[in-house]
Amino acid sequence: MATYKIFHDGIHTINITNIQSATSYDSNQPSALPVCINSCGCNYYKLNSERTTIYRPDGRADYQLIYIHEGKGDFLINGSNRTLEKGSLILFKPGDPQHYSYDTTVRAQAYWIHFSGTEVETLLRQNNLWDNTVYTLNGKTAFPEIITKITRELQFHTYQYPLMCHAYFLELLCSLTRALDSQQAFMAAEQESLVPALDLIHNNFQNDYDINYLAGLCDMSNSHFIRKFKSFTGYPPHRYMTMVRIAHAKEMLLSYDSSVSEVANKLGYDNPLYFGRLFKKYTGKSPSEFKKRMY
Repeated sequence: MATYKIFHDGIHTINITNIQSATSYDSNQPSALPVCINSCGCNYYKLNSERTTIYRPDGRADYQLIYIHEGKGDFLINGSNRTLEKGSLILFKPGDPQHYSYDTTVRAQAYWIHFSGTEVETLLRQNNLWDNTVYTLNGKTAFPEIITKITRELQFHTYQYPLMCHAYFLELLCSLTRALDSQQAFMAAEQESLVPALDLIHNNFQNDYDINYLAGLCDMSNSHFIRKFKSFTGYPPHRYMTMVRIAHAKEMLLSYDSSVSEVANKLGYDNPLYFGRLFKKYTGKSPSEFKKRMY
C-alpha cells in the first residue's frame, strides 16, 4: 500500500529532490505591481519514494502554474479526480482549492511558478489561459528553461531582477500560447527542423548555398527539404535566399554611402549589372532609383 504525507502549507520537502527553487515575495498578500513572481522552481520526485500530497483547501492568495515535464500526477479538479500526464499544464487561480500528488511508481518532474499582480488576469486572458484549469501542450514548450532563468534571478537578485522576471514571465506566457495552439505548435516544430538552414542563410547571406548542402544540414532528402522549406517560408530555397539578399541590399543602400558596385560585392554578386537587374525584378526599381527615392 502506498504511503502518503500531506502538507497543508504545501511545502515540498520529504522524498523530493528540489532541483531548483526560489522565493521572492510574500504570496499571502496580493501584489500591487503589474506582475510579481512570488516563487518558482522544479521538483523531481524519486522513483518509489514516499508519496507526498499537497493539500490547500482554501487555495492560495496568488496564481500558480504547474507543468508536468515527466511522469504523472493525481489532481482533484473541480471536484473530480484526474490523472494528468507529461505535457499537462495546470492553472490554479487565487482561492482555488489545491489537492494533488505525483505518482512515484515512475519518475516525475514538475516545474511550477507562483505569481500575482494587477495585470495578471488580463495577460492570462490575452494568452488564452483563463477559461480552463487543465491544458494540454501540443508542442515543445520552453517552460523548463524559462522557469530556470527566473529561479536564478530570484536566487541571485542581480541588478533589475524584478524587471527581468517580468520579461521572462511574458516570454513564458507567449511560449505557452504557441504550444497550446495546434497550428502554432506545428509551425514551431516545422521551424525547428529548418533552423540549421535558416540560420546559415540569414547569417551568411552573401553566400549562395546548394540545396544538397542545406538539406543535409537539416537531415532531410532534397525533395522533402524543398517541400518543407516552401511550406514554412512560402518560397523555394533559392528564391528565399535571394529575397534575404535583396532585403540586406535595401538596408545597405539606405544606411551606407556605398556605390551599387560596392553593395553588389558585399552581397556576393560579382557582376553589378546582374545585381541591378535582380534588384529591379524584386523591388520594381533599380538600386540607384531606390536610393534616390528614399532620400
